[in-house]
Formats: sequence, structure tokens, C-alpha cells
Amino acid sequence: MPTSTAPVSTVESLPQDEEAEPTAEDQPETATGSDSGLGWWLALGGLSSVALAVGAKRHIQRRRREFALEHDGADLPPPVPDQRQVHQTVVAMADEDLIAELQYALGELSVDFADSGVPCRPRLVRHSADSLEVLLDQPATVIPDGWRAEGDGLVLTLEHGINLNVDLDGPSCPAPLMVTIGQPDEGAHLYLDLEVEGVLALEGDVEAARKLARSILTELALTPLADSNRVITIGDLVDPEAAGLPQLTHKETWHDFADDLTAWATGSHRALTLNNWPNAFVGRGHDPNHDALMPMVVVATKPPPPELLDFLVDNQPSAVAIVVADAFEGALTTIHCDAGEICLDDLDVSFTPQQVDATALEDMGRLFNIPDPDDDPGDGVGEDHREGLDLDGSASEPPTSAEHEAGAEEAAEVAEETVEPPGPPTYEILVRLLGEIRVEGAEKTMHAKATSVTAYLALNRTVTSDALEEAVWFGASGSSNRKRLLETMTRCRDAIGSQHLPPNERGSYTIGPACGPMSSSSSGTLHRCSARSHPRRSRATDPRSTW
Repeated sequence: MPTSTAPVSTVESLPQDEEAEPTAEDQPETATGSDSGLGWWLALGGLSSVALAVGAKRHIQRRRREFALEHDGADLPPPVPDQRQVHQTVVAMADEDLIAELQYALGELSVDFADSGVPCRPRLVRHSADSLEVLLDQPATVIPDGWRAEGDGLVLTLEHGINLNVDLDGPSCPAPLMVTIGQPDEGAHLYLDLEVEGVLALEGDVEAARKLARSILTELALTPLADSNRVITIGDLVDPEAAGLPQLTHKETWHDFADDLTAWATGSHRALTLNNWPNAFVGRGHDPNHDALMPMVVVATKPPPPELLDFLVDNQPSAVAIVVADAFEGALTTIHCDAGEICLDDLDVSFTPQQVDATALEDMGRLFNIPDPDDDPGDGVGEDHREGLDLDGSASEPPTSAEHEAGAEEAAEVAEETVEPPGPPTYEILVRLLGEIRVEGAEKTMHAKATSVTAYLALNRTVTSDALEEAVWFGASGSSNRKRLLETMTRCRDAIGSQHLPPNERGSYTIGPACGPMSSSSSGTLHRCSARSHPRRSRATDPRSTW
């Protein structure tokens, strides 16, 4: 794979408050001057990832549909006039066929490796409209039909055409954590599969490393190469405004996320071991919809504590990848970062990097936030926040002493009546089933399907995949909803943690003992999740105290 020589460029800012994907009138126009494609180039400061463009386009389309459903078909707020060029160039750059061909070829390769017992997987990919080259993590002993091998089977080149009209008999997303790592090289896009790297350190120039880390998390939050990634950022890489990016979850420290992370690393590693699959890429070739192979990536500014790092390394391979914008001992792979070049040290291969600065990431988060048509932040003038008071009654004189004593006696009687008797144990995650079903203790908002799945599991504890599909998507068209179920389970785990929703084994989902339902309100008992009502464990006795 040749070294990229394109000039370095950095995303410095993005237009704010973009609300929608372009309509028909916004389609790209033919241009003869330097304005052709200039909007996207200026908007993204030269970031040229086709995967990011396709992902952004699809997410804007999804937000349009969601907006129409949530607002009874209301029209989207009109786009800012200055953003028309950005709309046009997003569509122009989003090469859906190019991404579809890449997914198809990788899906075929995943099935070929699974069928032949080859324990390899792609590590680096160089892809253009005319060629596809794959650098494997180890030489292939059996070369799939339609591929040419070089370097004793370490590099494969696609030699057959891809027909997108033929349904792929294999996984559509075999490498969900594959991400653009460098600027295009002679028109070819350069990808690195983070699942192969496992634990990756970005060392060298601190700012260059952080810009590359932001590029990675931005693309993975929008990537069309995955059905549903979990993307977690730890530290100060992102501003809260970036919460508008889908699938992005922010944690302050490794300690805040340790249980969730270790549970998923353990579960996915266990699934690979039990099935005798050498890695998740080959595993998806065997079972494209295996729940334990849903991907998770953590992008952080500081490395995990030594105990946690050792645990993650010991549980390789898995469906978990760690990227740290800092040098640290124990990383499985290191990329050296400078402002104009990045180098994959063990291969001695260099690229011109993709980079996103903090302002651009913040703007991208706002890019997908479509405001309510009735939203008016106001200034608080005229609003009355005296919750529970009689706002309609007329003003009156202060109560007399007799009235005060009577009120005190009545309050004492009410307090005596509502003393809580012993009840069921409190849960970390409590599902309330009376009235509107809601989940207490979740760290992210749970929408209808995720809430339904969590509630059904809380009531039944162990449920087969088929039964859960039937219960939640009852009356659907009759086609399988397995992919929807997998995506919904990812959203559930994003909200309450995979320690409460372990991977599906032997066709059944279970929910952890710290999650439970509350279906009776007798005696006025209000069980609160322990995450809110219980004091934190003493760090002196908490085994994760250093995490």
C-alpha cells in the first residue's frame, strides 16, 4: 500500500444549526469553476471520508423521518440559506455505491474465511472505485476465489466484480469498527480496523493525536459500515454539545464505565471462545446476527488503569476496541502522530491523517439536532415554577394559629399512614409498570422500543429471541425483526449497561438481578434505584477504586 502524500488538512469548524438533508432542489449542480464541491471542502476543512459523508447523509435522512413522525408530518424548519452548498456537497460526496461495494466484498471475505477455517481478518484496507486491497493481520493459508494474493498471502487484491443486485449471503457489516485513518491516496480511501488492534495508543504530538481521535469517534458514531456501534468517549475529548452525534456516550472516568466495559469484553470474548471462532470478523461470517459480536469502541484521553488494561488484553480477541490519545505502556498497537503525518509503527506505513478539532466536533453534534417548531427558549419572564402550589386561588391572609395547628395534626396523620412497610429489595435499574412505563436508573433517554424490551425482560427475566421479537414487534409485516432487535438491545445497553443485559447465549436474553419491575404502588412505596438513592460504595472497599 503506497504512502499517502496528500496535503494535510484539518476540520476547523462546521456550520451550526443545520437541520435537514437536501431536498430535490438542493441536489448538486454542475459547476465549471472552483466552486464545485467547495462547500463541503470549506465546511469540513478538507476532511474527505466518504464513509463519514454517507453516514452523515443517512443520519440526516433518519432525523427527517423521526421529525415527521414526532410532529405529525410537520415541515422541517427551513435550512439556513448559507448551508445550501453544504447540503449539495454532502449528497455529492456520499458515494453510497462505493460503501456498498466495500461492505459486500468484506462480507464475502468474512464468509470465505469462516468456511475455509482461515483465522485471518483485514487490518488495513485501501479502496477506490477501481481497486480494493486488503492487508491481513496474518498471512492467509487459503486464498479465496476472486482474490489475488501477494506477500505470501498477507495482501489480497480483489479481482472479481461486485454485483450489488445479488443479495449477499453473509454479514452486511463484518468490520463495524473499520474507520478512515488517512486522507485519500490517489483517490483511494484508507481504512484501519480497530477490532484488530484491540488496544491502540495514539502517541507523539498531543494535539495531532487528539484530532485523530476525534476523527475516529466522529466517523464511528455515524459509520455506514455498522448497524449499531456503541461509541464511548472518556475524558475531555468532546464537548457536551457533541451529544447530538448518534451512539455517542460520554463518561468522565474509566471508573464510571468499568462494569459495562468488562461485562461486554468478557461476553464477546466468551462467545468467540465457545464457538471456536478466531476473531469477530470470522465469527460474523458464521453468524451475522450474533448478539455478542455487536461492537463497542472506547476513545479516551488517558489510558485505562493497569488492572483494567490487563483485563482487556487478557480478553482479546473480542468485539471491543480501545483508542487512547496518549502514549502508555501495554498498548497492543501504536500510531505515531505528527501534524502532517501519522505512522503505524509496527508496519512502518505512514499516512496523511484525518483530523477533527474540538470546535468541529462540537459543531457536528449540533449539525443533527433539529429543533422543535414550537421550541422557544425564552428568558423565563412570565413563567411560574412554583410546582404544587394553587396558582389559581386568590391571595389570602396568613393562616391563624388554630388553622396552623389543625394543619399540623393532619400532616402527622398522613405521615403515619404512609410509613413504608418492608418491601422488595431496591434495584439499580427499576422498571415502573404503572401508568406510563418508564425505566429509572438509565443514564440515557430510552425511547419506546428500548423501554418495551427492558420492561419485558424485567418481567420475564429470561426470554428467547423469537419470543422477544414477537412481543415487541407484534403485528409486524411477518419478516424477521432480528436486526431491529440487535439494534434495540444496543440502545438498551447504552442506557443501562451491558452488565445488566449480558450477551444472548443459546438463543435467549436475560436481565441481571440488579434490574427489576415495580408494578404495585400499594402503601405508597417508591423504590428508587440504588444508583440514585444509595450512598456510593467506599472507595477503600470498592475493587474498582483505581478505575
